[in-house]
Amino acid sequence: MKYVGADYHKEFVTICIQGSRGKVQEIFELPATCDGMDELIRKMEGDNWMIMGETSGYSVNLHNYLLANGINSKLVDPANLKLITASDKKTDRNDATVIATFLRLMDKGEISLSISYIVDGDQRDLRDLCRYREIAAKLKGQCHQRISAHMRIHEQHLEDDYDNLHTYKCQLMMRKAFSDDFVLMSLLDDYVYWMNRCDSIDRMFDESVYQTKEVKLLSTIPGIGSLTAVQIMSMIVSIDRFQTADKMRAYFGMAPSVRDSGGKEKHGHITRKGDSMMRSILGRTLNQFIMHAKDSSVMRYYDSHVDSTGKKKARIATMNKILDIIFAVLKRGTPYVYR
Repeated sequence: MKYVGADYHKEFVTICIQGSRGKVQEIFELPATCDGMDELIRKMEGDNWMIMGETSGYSVNLHNYLLANGINSKLVDPANLKLITASDKKTDRNDATVIATFLRLMDKGEISLSISYIVDGDQRDLRDLCRYREIAAKLKGQCHQRISAHMRIHEQHLEDDYDNLHTYKCQLMMRKAFSDDFVLMSLLDDYVYWMNRCDSIDRMFDESVYQTKEVKLLSTIPGIGSLTAVQIMSMIVSIDRFQTADKMRAYFGMAPSVRDSGGKEKHGHITRKGDSMMRSILGRTLNQFIMHAKDSSVMRYYDSHVDSTGKKKARIATMNKILDIIFAVLKRGTPYVYR
């Protein structure tokens, strides 16, 4: 087996070829084009080989091209390759060599890396839309906080019937009452902008094309609405990718890190590998359970852990519990049964 490390850039790809024992056989550059990948395929003809690079905007299309040509190509989360970014001898040749070494060690089972699952076509568009929805919601929330802080500092108050900033009547009242406050009006404009962005995306998610069987199944779980269900499925794509709930937890960075040294095995914090959006979604889902499903099995699980482990660890454990429920509902293909 030969292991090929690829350091992808906009114009070129630095290639390092290692043998099965780690000896570097060759380092060279190729154009970052399909023709460049064809040249690599011809060069490796007759060899048993695999290739790996970091996930980036420059690597995805070339990775997909290699896959389409039957090549065993992998992309890995850059966070897994901290040895590259932390090195004080960072060169393209060194980076490609490190990637080839990591690929060889992973193939031999000596290390574990988070391999990126690259989506394309409609699934990629959906995931991009979900990410933009996350950004818009975050910025809308920040605007809301700044408006609240500004009004509190300047002792600006609204009647109780006008305290919902999301409503048109509240926004209209603010514009009438505080029209001479330039900063507040600017913050309100920003809030309305991001609110409209969120609302327009939510209306898109209500369309039948996004309301798949899997989305409807997830929507039966307390704390998971239609929007959250669409976001979750944009991350999972297909439950058939995961043989067990443990594998799905590990993929989304919710599994505990394990260190085995001197015959002793220690379990540490969650790995946080994978996509952070999924962990944000799980956190919001837990918050919905806390507010609206206090008598559920999930909350009983949370309450049983919070006193002994503390709130932070209890949240992590319960988010894993929710991930188990998501896995079970999708694998069985049946709605959640409230307990």
